[in-house]
Amino acid sequence: MFCDNLNAVLKARGIRQKELAVEVGVTKATMSGYSRGSASPSVDKIMQMAAVLDVPPAALLARSDAERELICAVSGNDDLCKALLAIARGEPDRLTVKDAGTKDAGN
Repeated sequence: MFCDNLNAVLKARGIRQKELAVEVGVTKATMSGYSRGSASPSVDKIMQMAAVLDVPPAALLARSDAERELICAVSGNDDLCKALLAIARGEPDRLTVKDAGTKDAGN
């Protein structure tokens, strides 16, 4: 699900929702809706988020464990791989934040 993927990548990158919101030109409330699954971004916004987060758009759109594992295998990005596999295992809380100096990552 998009919101799970988004939250995992935000946490893995140590980026807050409000930072991403500013970068893609949406309100904090809109970004919060994306991260809760109560709002769906346009294709353009997904592309912008992927660019800012430095991940392939497919990483945000993966719907199954198999898709996440495939993206992980071809990405060559260890942080992204860990985030996607944590989702696949149902352990998004076990993700580590890339920049430990960033507080409250993902919010």
